[in-house]
Amino acid sequence: MASERQILISEFWRAYKARSLEVPVFTDHKGTKPFLPPEAFTGNGFRGNHGDMWAMATTYVILASGKVS
Repeated sequence: MASERQILISEFWRAYKARSLEVPVFTDHKGTKPFLPPEAFTGNGFRGNHGDMWAMATTYVILASGKVS
């Protein structure tokens, strides 16, 4: 927590410096499992930006509902 009314959320261990606008396709599912998109578990790979949107939506639902499961 940064202050009484400010919450910081981050998980940058999988971050990378982009050398182009091409979005990488990940074929493994490292990370916090509840925040990974469903396609991460199919073995066919998933686009990193789609995973980011899924994680953001999951975080929003948890914060809005106050429930983790």
